[in-house]
Amino acid sequence: MDKPRVVVTGVGVITPIGIGVENYWKAALAGASGSRLITHFDPAGLPSRMAAVVREEEELQRVRSRLGVDAEESRVAFFALAAASMAAEGCAWGSYYRSDRLGIFVGTSGGRVDLQRMAEIAYRSRAENGREISVPAYIKEYCKNLNGNFVLRLFPQYVTALVAGRFGITGSSSTIQTACTSSAQAVGEALRAIQRGSVDAALSGGSECIVSPIELQLFCLLGALSRRNGEPERASRPFDAERDGFVLGEGAGVLVLERLDHALERKAPILAELAGYGTSCDAYRVTDEAPDGRGAILAMRRALEDA
Repeated sequence: MDKPRVVVTGVGVITPIGIGVENYWKAALAGASGSRLITHFDPAGLPSRMAAVVREEEELQRVRSRLGVDAEESRVAFFALAAASMAAEGCAWGSYYRSDRLGIFVGTSGGRVDLQRMAEIAYRSRAENGREISVPAYIKEYCKNLNGNFVLRLFPQYVTALVAGRFGITGSSSTIQTACTSSAQAVGEALRAIQRGSVDAALSGGSECIVSPIELQLFCLLGALSRRNGEPERASRPFDAERDGFVLGEGAGVLVLERLDHALERKAPILAELAGYGTSCDAYRVTDEAPDGRGAILAMRRALEDA
């Protein structure tokens, strides 16, 4: 039996260079860079002191208020919900699909809220000299945060569950954690779910917000980040012979995928077709791909064969 064709009918993005597809696309075409020196905490002493952070706080607050998102919700969960809402509004699927025929596939670490909270609590628990951590003060501050909601928000799948609950999605659900490829694989797995008939449409994409003191230190220890602190706007250059690492960032992007025949029937705006998907694993080294590029080549070949 032929696989059903799958199309993109909605897109939502929260990025360091623009909130919403139109703003993002205009900035991308203009060659805008979202990388800047970090100002929301002090990165002094670290070899990399820049990140691509979403800085439009007033616009973010307007979106948060419009969606009725609790101020206690983590940034990563809020970004996912905002991007998903933009995508759903764009595709206007309304009540066309039954809830059990809708799926959700999200790539995220959940923002590793536990590490971020640990850093925040540690900062508030400093001794009088401002350098050492007071253990009694740390325990006292940590206990203030202990409640059911705090614990739930530590799980990566909480982000997926929050979005699913907002849209009443009761079909296939998956939270994918494969580091930098998480969101791409989430889109691919959504494609597979539609092709095999598990769902007719799906929200798919990812959200990540890990620009925090501990995360920055961890990636610096790995030697993975650019050190071009003198020109942060030009530091992210993955295809340049003089590249020296990547720039930590944050944001969210969500697509609506659905069967072509259903999209045509309901006269949905068809933005693109997802023709093929391929995935692979280098099994080489945790922080590096194989020098001969065999993993990337295999994934691309599989995607082309699938198409």
